[in-house]
Amino acid sequence: MRTILGYNMRSFVAFICLLAAILVSTNIIIEKQKDDGLLLNVSGRQRMLTQKMVKEALICFNIAVRHKQDELEIWKKELLSTMELFQSILYALEDGGKVPVNLQMSEFRECPPPATKEIADQIAKVFFIWVSIKNNIDKAIYSEFTDIDSMNYIINNNMSLLEEIDKAVLLMQYNAERKVKLMSKIQTMAIGAGVIIVIFSIVMIKTNIVDPIQDFTEAAESMSMGKLDYKLKSSELKEIAALSQSMNRLRISTIKVMEMVNR
Repeated sequence: MRTILGYNMRSFVAFICLLAAILVSTNIIIEKQKDDGLLLNVSGRQRMLTQKMVKEALICFNIAVRHKQDELEIWKKELLSTMELFQSILYALEDGGKVPVNLQMSEFRECPPPATKEIADQIAKVFFIWVSIKNNIDKAIYSEFTDIDSMNYIINNNMSLLEEIDKAVLLMQYNAERKVKLMSKIQTMAIGAGVIIVIFSIVMIKTNIVDPIQDFTEAAESMSMGKLDYKLKSSELKEIAALSQSMNRLRISTIKVMEMVNR
């Protein structure tokens, strides 16, 4: 037989478990969102690096035309540094791992692998275009920027690379938004479950505690007015059942005493 304390503890434990589930699920999604923030940051930076590489390649071409070798060497190093940063980020986006978070490549963070196959496929498209552009940049550098075909290829395919990167960023953004919606759904369901627990607890408390107490009150009033035919029902709760039995014994004892007095 259940006790009042045990009955109330069930509702309390259920509510605590619900709060714990909300906390755990929220923390998991927030941690995932931290990764999403990193992914959106570095993938967005790829767009900037794409434009930066083309600009630096054109600057190198312009300097080469003017035959300023010392200045060309400076800009070649800048271009190679930009290419290295772009490729490092792209490797991390493709497979996960350490990703540079600043232009100097002095700070790194752990980058998760693509969250969905769709994102992975899109990054693979970016990588495919990048390999071709990188090969042509390497040719341009090797030729001291006299290879016009390589320069034309870089200029003509730059927008294709940028467009595919934009698609990858959008897919990552949609994935991040889905997690926010998921967290909203979880919290809404948790609120609904909490309301159900509260309503269920109120109904059960009324049925098993409040109603029996009202019956005891009515029984006591009836006995005080000499009406001894009021029999209390038993209860599932130990304390209420014991009190009900005591009241019934008191009623029976009172009846017996009244019968002895009347003889």
